[in-house]
Amino acid sequence: MKNYLKYSILITLTFIMTISLANAQSIGMSLQANPYESIPTVQAINPVPPTTMRTATTSMMDGDGGTYGTVYFLGTTGTAGWLRFGGFGNTPIYGEFPITWLTLTIKYAHPLGMVDDQYRWEWSIDGATWTNITSYTNGKFDSAGQPQMREFRLEEPTDGVWDWTEIGSMYVRYISTRGGASFDGAARPFRIYELWISAYSTPAPTGTTAMSIQAPAITAQDYAYMTIFIDVYINDVVNLAGFQYQINYDPAIMFVTEYFNYYPWTDIAVPDLGADYINIDGTIPVADPLLTTGLTGSFKVSRVYFMINDDGLGLPPAPNFSWLRFTLSLVGDPLAGKTPHHVYNGYYGTPPVNTYLVGNAPFFQYETPITTEWIEEYPEPGNLWHLTSWEENEPNGILDPSDQIDMTPIVPPSPDPVWFHVDQIWECNADPTTYVYMILTSKGTPPVPEFPMGLGIIMAIAPLIAITYIWRQRTLAKKAGDKQ
Repeated sequence: MKNYLKYSILITLTFIMTISLANAQSIGMSLQANPYESIPTVQAINPVPPTTMRTATTSMMDGDGGTYGTVYFLGTTGTAGWLRFGGFGNTPIYGEFPITWLTLTIKYAHPLGMVDDQYRWEWSIDGATWTNITSYTNGKFDSAGQPQMREFRLEEPTDGVWDWTEIGSMYVRYISTRGGASFDGAARPFRIYELWISAYSTPAPTGTTAMSIQAPAITAQDYAYMTIFIDVYINDVVNLAGFQYQINYDPAIMFVTEYFNYYPWTDIAVPDLGADYINIDGTIPVADPLLTTGLTGSFKVSRVYFMINDDGLGLPPAPNFSWLRFTLSLVGDPLAGKTPHHVYNGYYGTPPVNTYLVGNAPFFQYETPITTEWIEEYPEPGNLWHLTSWEENEPNGILDPSDQIDMTPIVPPSPDPVWFHVDQIWECNADPTTYVYMILTSKGTPPVPEFPMGLGIIMAIAPLIAITYIWRQRTLAKKAGDKQ
């Protein structure tokens, strides 16, 4: 085995040092097209003051994850109180698109919990019919005194398909029901930092257990210093208690500005921020009831914000493109067992013409690449290729960047091989499995021999001529002359 990139390979599912997470300042304000994100702009409250108290209401809707407002209910009249959010934007700057899936994220804290009152979150499309987001509870909600981000997948309730009108008419509210003679009141305030929706134009991950970058394709920004973000998404996992990942990117194009982990993986060691990568881990705090069980399902676990570099003229450097590549992906259960899973990469901007990203199954041998099979991630995810020939640029006995390979399509099937230049090859440690990935440039179909007598004559005498031998010899000569 060989590895072109350095990485840490350990994740500890016991005590790790907790630090304050970076607070993203651009929630709901990024101009990237996928996903489109929106924060609320309107609040309503019931009962009205003085039986209700709110402070710093704009801090709950300004996109700044570091500030908050408080809400609590006073007096003895009524049986419930609520604070409602609406006015979500529904006009994407790049135009509307079919919404494939929708999430709601809420950052909040209830450091003391309640005595005998109960509270929950709920949502509605029309403000009349409400669906629970969380169940009623009187427990506290924080992580060592810090707020937490909770992400929820929202399913359209009528026909299963979201439209932009529904986004604009959506409501989310915090509701508290009195348990005793009066509300618990000012002694136990509820802190709301931010809430926002994310509408995606690419399909939600489904199927096998995997860690992926969402959204997998980020639109290139027009100017320097603009912000983009990605979410790290883990699909179809059982008892997730902790994770670690490393994502490499092109530092000439962008740099990391902020990051956070979603609930409940809010214990995080000091992040490893290298010149061209970010390495983040997360575990469940010891005091959280989920520590012993982890979480099962499909969800976002972490977010990373990037800022686009300046070429000196206020524009992004050219080419305005970067792969976002996993070089480490670890998933663990409460007993520190490693969970087998696949890994799916992403990119910012538009990949160069004729570029392919392919991944190999485990146990790849660099010395014997011929006959191996590769799954395409870009440009057509899921296509399957068979590596049928290999020529070294600088012979060293192993498959290297700048080598030449032929790949024959299996899915969709074709008898015609395609000639590729190997641009990059790297490993992703997804312990207990290591995957190998290649970025390739297609040189097209290997050259077809020229027949001056005409195609009709050649077809007539085809049984008498070793056409395959002629084609192969000309192909090898051509490729040897084009070595880089």
